[in-house]
Amino acid sequence: MAKDYLLALSAAADSYPVTSDQVKADLKIEHSAEDELISDLISAATEYVSEVIGKKLITQTWALSLNGAIGRVDLPIFPVQSIASITYYDTDDESQSLTTGNFYLYSGEDWAYIEPKSGVQWPAMFNRLDALTITFVAGFGAADAVPPTIARAIRLLVAHWYRNRSPVTDKAATEIPLSVDSLLSTQRKGWAG
Repeated sequence: MAKDYLLALSAAADSYPVTSDQVKADLKIEHSAEDELISDLISAATEYVSEVIGKKLITQTWALSLNGAIGRVDLPIFPVQSIASITYYDTDDESQSLTTGNFYLYSGEDWAYIEPKSGVQWPAMFNRLDALTITFVAGFGAADAVPPTIARAIRLLVAHWYRNRSPVTDKAATEIPLSVDSLLSTQRKGWAG
């Protein structure tokens, strides 16, 4: 991938890997007085976990723009489900589209790249930072496709933040066995078991 690139979220995830009802059951909460707080905590925990493991959780669409391509183009977000579109600016600085079927998508949980199929070449492009834009769909899928260890880590983190609303405490802190960090350790980008 080119050294300089632009990355933009085109369509955010429309749900979270865990629900308020699941978290409320964990916390044994039967009222709705703090539903807004719980929703905020789920959002924050989901973002935190996604950043810690280096993967997107729920389906979302991203656009990667770079100054041209020769050969393979590495995608910086994982896991990648599909390529939605490929556009570029031709040598006259006019926007053009490429056929996504002319490119291979190779991907795993923590890597992804595309490259032209045999006999296909990248076209000549205008010299600009966003000469080539690859729009792709990333994430594990819907909530039920997120690995259970990730969902459990989010639920544990939300419960912890709910019970400990202050950044400091006068009590001795101890780590719970198989805590959030333990659950996420096997899901981090680059982990091999």
